[in-house]
Amino acid sequence: MALDYGAKAFIPKNIPFDDVVRAIEQAATLPPAEDPFLWDDNTGGFVAMSLLFPRGTLLSPQERKVFQLMKEGLQDKQIAADLDRSIHTVRVQIRSILRKRGSKRRGESL
Repeated sequence: MALDYGAKAFIPKNIPFDDVVRAIEQAATLPPAEDPFLWDDNTGGFVAMSLLFPRGTLLSPQERKVFQLMKEGLQDKQIAADLDRSIHTVRVQIRSILRKRGSKRRGESL
């Protein structure tokens, strides 16, 4: 969701407090990118998410919207109506979400 609003870096909640300020300062200097950055405790800096997660495993912005509505318990037709998409498009996106999350059934991925 944060990516939809222009986030370019993620700082996990569990990093040591002393690293928070340094992480925020580093995040402010990162270039705008389609490939967001994630704080890496091992290096004490940011790493492009594409290096941490193989290509094709992260949800697209459209898939994240569908996934959020799935978590809220909406059915395919309701998701399609809410997002003003065809039922076919929503079902294709749901199949992609399940594949990326390593699930065979909808309930396993939530």
